[in-house]
Amino acid sequence: MNLSPFVPERSYEIFRKYTRSLDELLFWIISRVALNMAVDYELSHRVAGKDSRRMIFEKYLSELSRINNEWGKKASDEIEAVLLAAPFSDS
Repeated sequence: MNLSPFVPERSYEIFRKYTRSLDELLFWIISRVALNMAVDYELSHRVAGKDSRRMIFEKYLSELSRINNEWGKKASDEIEAVLLAAPFSDS
């Protein structure tokens, strides 16, 4: 069985992922929920002059790690890759 969530944007499919792993599928779903929660949290606790991703990533990793430590580590590795390409930018 191939499990495949897709990501739509304005009625167009942006990307589709495939996996045979139920754990991977659950990570994809729960990580989106955790990221949305982290963004909502940052919006209500915004700090002027600070890169908003600092608080978002911290809250995101905290929420994922509470559910599954391996998911927290996986998300941390993904964030490190993002920050290599686009480092924090505080003003």
